[in-house]
Amino acid sequence: ASVEEGATLSVLRKPFDAFELRLSVERSLRAVNRQAIRPQPPRIEDEDAQWLEFPFVPAPAGAVLRRAARLPAPLWILGEPGSGRRRVAMAVCRAAEPSLRVVTLFPDEQLAAVLERERDAEPFALFVPEIGERPLLEQERLALLLAGRVAFRLIATAVDDPGERVLSGTFSRNLYQYLIGLAVQLSPLRERPVTIPPLVQALTRRIGRRLGLGGDVSFSLIQREAKPEE
Repeated sequence: ASVEEGATLSVLRKPFDAFELRLSVERSLRAVNRQAIRPQPPRIEDEDAQWLEFPFVPAPAGAVLRRAARLPAPLWILGEPGSGRRRVAMAVCRAAEPSLRVVTLFPDEQLAAVLERERDAEPFALFVPEIGERPLLEQERLALLLAGRVAFRLIATAVDDPGERVLSGTFSRNLYQYLIGLAVQLSPLRERPVTIPPLVQALTRRIGRRLGLGGDVSFSLIQREAKPEE
């Protein structure tokens, strides 16, 4: 990824971490802010809606997700870490009518404790990362809850379809039947490099709004020249 700073070009070569990228973005935004009139920042709702559109989400997945935003059924987002699974889940919840608050079930938390804490809250989305790593008894408990009336919408993520684990008895068959009805596969970013510049652009705008900075920064891909074969 590259960050254009005035007449100069700041280049971040992979691998680089998120902290390094954030520092570069903040520095570039401050430089632009000194020269530009502060524009009207986009509304959060408008910005988040972009995550369900090309190029942030592959077209087939985007069609499923736009439909998922209108449904109360459990949503299963499959894909590698870093493919935008949580961001997509947040966008779906914001696009719902009415929008849903997201409650994350972290790995060190118990399902019963989280549900008890949210017992008197308004309907919400229960976001469960890597649901296949949750204990089998907890998976069965989720399936039992989904069989009745619940105050939450389940949104779960996994790296891939655990169909073989269902057959081996290490993933709840009952929960699998609920999740497989509305599942979407996100391809990794390396398979859709055209996504990266607008994706970083959107994140930059969000960072700038959080810092109270105006201006804009442009990003582009730099094609690495192929080395001649020896």
